[in-house]
Order: sequence, then C-alpha cells, then structure tokens
Amino acid sequence: MKLRMVLFIGLLLPMVLIVSACDGLPDIPDIGGDAEVPDGITSTLSHTYELATYNVYTSSYDYETTEDEFLAYIEDSGYTLATDDDAMNYSFFMQYGDTSSGGNVFEDDEHYKYVYITGTDESVTVITVEATKDDYQRYVDGNGEDNGTDNDNDTHATLPDNDVSGEDNEFIERYPDSVRISYLQYTDGNKEITYYEYLTDGDVSNVKDYYLDAINDKGYELEADVTHNDEHYLEINANDVNIIIHITTDSDGFTEVEFAIEKPVE
Repeated sequence: MKLRMVLFIGLLLPMVLIVSACDGLPDIPDIGGDAEVPDGITSTLSHTYELATYNVYTSSYDYETTEDEFLAYIEDSGYTLATDDDAMNYSFFMQYGDTSSGGNVFEDDEHYKYVYITGTDESVTVITVEATKDDYQRYVDGNGEDNGTDNDNDTHATLPDNDVSGEDNEFIERYPDSVRISYLQYTDGNKEITYYEYLTDGDVSNVKDYYLDAINDKGYELEADVTHNDEHYLEINANDVNIIIHITTDSDGFTEVEFAIEKPVE
C-alpha cells in the first residue's frame, strides 16, 4: 500500500529526522525508576533534540505482546496515561514521530511521553517521544520557538561540515552541495522505509525545480505537487517505489529537504 500525502504530513513530516549531525547513535537515556526495557524489545535509535528525546525500538514479540510488555514497562517507570490526553497539542509530537494512528501520551510529575506502536506480528516498531512539561509548554506558548531562553547569541548558523552516517537513495541524487543531517531505515512488515534529511543554502524554489527536473529526467511519475504555507510536497512513483519529498525553510534560513521512501522488502 502506498504512502499518501496526508500520511506524510501526519507520520513522516518532519520526523526531523532522526540521526543528527554527529556520527553514531547516542545511548538510550534512562526514563526513570528501576524498570528495564523487556528483553524482546531492542532500542535501535535515540536522538535528543532541543525540546524532546526521540527513541525507536524493534520488537521480537507479536503486536499484542509488544503492546502489553512495553506499556507495562512505561507504567513501571512511573508514567500514567495523561489525564489531558485529548487536549494535548499533538503537533509537538508530530515533529518527531507518528501521531496519525492513535498513539497515547503518558505523564509523570515532570514529563510527557508519547508512545506509538506500529507494524504487524512479523515486524513491530515502538516509537516514543519524551519531553519535560516545561519544554512542552514552551512549545505551545511559543509555537516551537526558543524565544531567546537558550542559545541566545548572534552567531550566524552554518551548514554542518560532514554528512551523518548512512547512504543516499538510489533514485534521485541530492541537491548539489547539500549535507545529509538525518538518516533512518527500518522494516515494517513487507516494506522497507527509509528517511533522509538534507540541508542546503540553495533557494527553496531552485531546490524544488532541481528535484522536478530530476524526476522528469528519470522518467518517474509525479503523482502530487502540493504547496501549503511555503512548504512543498512532491509524491513520486519511481518504478513502483513510492517517494515523498518535503521541501521547506528551517529556522536558520537553510532549505531543508526530507525524503521518505517506501519499497517492498527484497
């Protein structure tokens, strides 16, 4: 089943994406208490952003067992289902993970933790996003801006010098002189899903034109070209491989390009 544009906005959009501009993966942080992640659930990725920590786990259990074991782990860690779950600003969690399919928010005295479990009995993935309640509220009050409370300086932002670990996709070459800042690949059932994120100082319109030209030169089918609030979404059928490209401007003025590629497992 193909990824649709709305799914990218809810699930893939900005997954911001997951490995930052440093090689390797940081250690999974402790989330409190003496609880341990169940033996059949393995941490595969963790990244701490300014306001939240994003974690991905893979499970050797079936879906139901994974749900039971992981939620028991969350509860043993001192978290309970957030009493104001229905009133949560889910756009906060959407920056880092999937809120499109009914994840839940848990809380302790100082933190919120979003938990989403996806997949089939053959392949189950757990995604969590954790933030302090203060940082969550700062996002809600300031629409994600730090408002000078941190990193308040006049230093001009520069592109990272090197790519993060990973590899480029085989379908469309990156925009010239852009830098890969995020990479994540995992299997969900019979699908291999790969996320990439690049930064460039090229103009947004030039970057979009570059990818439109590349799509045309490759002979791929452009199934959607959507612009909303200065954000551009391209959906491509590349020989039955579904590719979604999201192009926008980040807070430092760089052009940010995100890829989500879904193809059958070989």
